[in-house]
Amino acid sequence: MDEESIKKQRISHLKEIKRLARKFLDANIAIQQSRKNSWERDVNENNISQLKSIINKAKKDLHERNINEFVEKEVSRYRSLVSKNHFLAHPAIDYTIKKFQKEFEFFEVLRYSPNYSITYDLYWIEDGTMGEQMDIAFGNSSPDIYEKYCPEKVEEIKTKVIPYFLKGSDYEMSVKILKNITDQFQSNIYLSTNILLITVAESMVRQLCRYVYKHQNPQLSEDEVDRYIEGKQSIETLIMNKDWLDDIEMDIREAYIQSKYIEDDSLKLSVELINRHKVVEQKIREQLQLCLDLEKKFGINEWDEKTEEDSEILNTLKEYQKEVKVHYDKVKEYSTELISPESTIKTSIRVKLQFLVRRFKEDRNSIIHGNYTDFDKGWKSYIYLAAITMIWDIIKLYQEVYRKTP
Repeated sequence: MDEESIKKQRISHLKEIKRLARKFLDANIAIQQSRKNSWERDVNENNISQLKSIINKAKKDLHERNINEFVEKEVSRYRSLVSKNHFLAHPAIDYTIKKFQKEFEFFEVLRYSPNYSITYDLYWIEDGTMGEQMDIAFGNSSPDIYEKYCPEKVEEIKTKVIPYFLKGSDYEMSVKILKNITDQFQSNIYLSTNILLITVAESMVRQLCRYVYKHQNPQLSEDEVDRYIEGKQSIETLIMNKDWLDDIEMDIREAYIQSKYIEDDSLKLSVELINRHKVVEQKIREQLQLCLDLEKKFGINEWDEKTEEDSEILNTLKEYQKEVKVHYDKVKEYSTELISPESTIKTSIRVKLQFLVRRFKEDRNSIIHGNYTDFDKGWKSYIYLAAITMIWDIIKLYQEVYRKTP
């Protein structure tokens, strides 16, 4: 493995990350004063903060010491894989993994572009290739590219979502409308389809919130629950109110990723824990490096079975073991502070449904006020179909939380 090549590629990658982050930081700063909606201002402010952090990290990583440490780790990692004859050591596989990692880092920057995060609000969308999403972020493509994914979403709703709800009656009206939409879905009737899909999405959300609120407040009667839900006239007020309990287990790493795009108190704990995890990891690396330094100091790797019989060598070995134990004990101590793969935090329905209180909410309000501009677009149908499937996933999650079928 060519160390100089690794070094050049690392420097080039970090400079490109910094350049992109700077580009989108300037773009976000340029539109600050033109943001009228509160959610747009919040997203814009978050974009600026996240991009500044990315730039600062890239600058830090570009320091010569950090570059050299990166190269040493890469060489050490690769040699270890080779010594074990691990399949990951295959040049083609190693190249593919690194390429994916670099693309993911680029994509994280692109998600903070005004186009991607504000104009189209696509942070929650899972379909589309990385290249397509990059083109939208750069402004090279419009979301029209998502129209081609409509048939897949229609099929998912027909074969999975509708059959699931047919097991119960809580969503009976929504199921009837969904069945009608998917059975007659055509590219030339997007306007009426989109209006119906937004209506269905809100109906499903209100029914879900009614179900959750009832289980979180079992002392309330059905009428009291209904009055509470109906009293929240806007979907934003319903979703974002502070009454929701943190009753959902979320993987701490997923919560950390969500915290980069969603502002919620429950997610802040994941940030604190992940940041603490990173600090502890660094401490462990430092202690392990000290152990390696001791190996070199005492020449441990130069010993063989015969020399270990020498009394002087044995005394040196005891001294080495005494010194290295101090560092290994610290490693054990620090390891107890690391996040386990099963670590979770508690969050709420507010976090799960927050994707509906940004651009989606504005689309809903536009329809209510008779403004149908741009609702005849196929990509809008994709967005609303995707919202339906996501709401379905959240409904299933809560059915599992409260151990009840629809």
